[in-house]
Amino acid sequence: MHKLIALLAGAAVTSAAMARDIQLRNDEVSLDSPAPVAHASDTVWVLNENFDSVEPGNWPDGWASIDETAIEDPSYWHVDTRNAYEGSYAWWCGLDAGVWAGYGNSWRQVLDLDFDLTNASGIVGLNLMQYVDSEFDQPEPPHDAWDGGTVRISTDGGTTWDFLAPEGGFPYNDIYAFWLQSGETETVPGFSGLFSGANYEELNYNLTDYTGMTGTIRFDFASDQFLSSEDGGFPGDAAWFIDNVRIGSRTGDIYFEDDMEGAMKPEWRPSAGTVDPSGDWWMTVDSTHPQPDGADVYTSSPNGAFVGDPESSQGDGSYYVGDHSLRPLANLLEFPPVDLSDPDLLGANVRWNERHTGDGAGGYLAFQVSTNGGNLWVELEQRAPAGRSDWASKAYSLSAYRGYSDLRLRLRAASGTAPEHYVYWYVDDVEVFYTKLPTGVENETPGVGRMVTALHEASPNPFNPHTSIGYSLAEAAPVTLAIYDVSGRRVRTLVRATQAAGEHSVVWDGTDERGSTLASGIYTARLETGAQVETRRLVMLK
Repeated sequence: MHKLIALLAGAAVTSAAMARDIQLRNDEVSLDSPAPVAHASDTVWVLNENFDSVEPGNWPDGWASIDETAIEDPSYWHVDTRNAYEGSYAWWCGLDAGVWAGYGNSWRQVLDLDFDLTNASGIVGLNLMQYVDSEFDQPEPPHDAWDGGTVRISTDGGTTWDFLAPEGGFPYNDIYAFWLQSGETETVPGFSGLFSGANYEELNYNLTDYTGMTGTIRFDFASDQFLSSEDGGFPGDAAWFIDNVRIGSRTGDIYFEDDMEGAMKPEWRPSAGTVDPSGDWWMTVDSTHPQPDGADVYTSSPNGAFVGDPESSQGDGSYYVGDHSLRPLANLLEFPPVDLSDPDLLGANVRWNERHTGDGAGGYLAFQVSTNGGNLWVELEQRAPAGRSDWASKAYSLSAYRGYSDLRLRLRAASGTAPEHYVYWYVDDVEVFYTKLPTGVENETPGVGRMVTALHEASPNPFNPHTSIGYSLAEAAPVTLAIYDVSGRRVRTLVRATQAAGEHSVVWDGTDERGSTLASGIYTARLETGAQVETRRLVMLK
């Protein structure tokens, strides 16, 4: 699966002027230290949960565990003005949510076109213009593309489907995401990557064998659980555009034609496809939870939270994909909503105790934040644990989210699908708290508001070969995010656009403007937003 690199080290961070500083160990990360102040401060606990108030298997009020692979997406095929071939509109499989545009992880999107060739004769074909942009590079054999789309045809009402290849064949032989989502044993050829560069490409399909029949042509798109536009992997207007669709004969007879410039014709049927779920594996457990190594499963008696598989053949409680027909794990644990709207708030933090294991490449742990009620999540860190850890504290600063009354937080555990991939995660004693000035002391902290403009720490860092660089904008602004080497030479521009207020992120793959891989060493990410400039150091290892 994707080469997820473990976080090698993080800096110990303190806030010396705060009354209650958070001392982080060298394996912990603080993404934004609270602003130092000259006064003593009070501490307010917003959330303090040890999972001991409920029976094992239940969740306290406000907590929720979710199987992300079972979430039913709406249809993202729609007629849009984003990137029409000609005219104003084209079919687009994608989403524009304000912060990122393109497609998401674990998508299955279907666009059906019903056809009627009962009165057709001679040589009949389907002609269209197409543009594709999706993740494709360095998949694991036998697959040769991660995400992409295929075209199928059915003449029995959708009971059976055959692949419908264009003249010249599909450019990719086996798209991984189709196998991942539905376990298709046959190879699924199709389209992926920058199929035709910056331009649309004309495609022709021979339908002569279907003359005299009615049926359905299906444009079928699938993505895996990593590196889509959603998490910065492919930030463009992906994944699939279709325009100027025509079914006709060589003699000039037209059986269907649509340039998408008018109302949607009844022959089109966009829908979300079916994805096989892997199951919800987050649970609360007590001391009876199997742990062959004899380690405690919690840090406070009697319960803790856990994601994994107590029956794992690994013998340690991990979710081992080899035990589940290679079905990937993608489970979420959402906290109750957090209120950080106190106008006297100085700095806010979240912390918990944890213990985990993983194969170091195909399983990962993530912490995510949402500022819009859970409609869009920003991943603050992603880790790929290697081996088994002891209990330790984990903490993040939430100071960048001062002013939000409905901040959402969640943990995400996921795995790849190779037979050797495994992961588990114990979490206990979860706290969210903030510091504020004592009553009667004037707040002298500047710039306290709903959102601050800031460049966050890259994750992972050090990295190889990818790292995610996040930043927040207090208001809409022209943004330039670029990478510089130690000599001060700009080697890559990642963003140059006017962007909306909110959280943003982009993935850098360690290459320069020409796509060439850069040497190991220290680089600098530089964020320019009008008059404000912020920098962060990056370390690339080979």
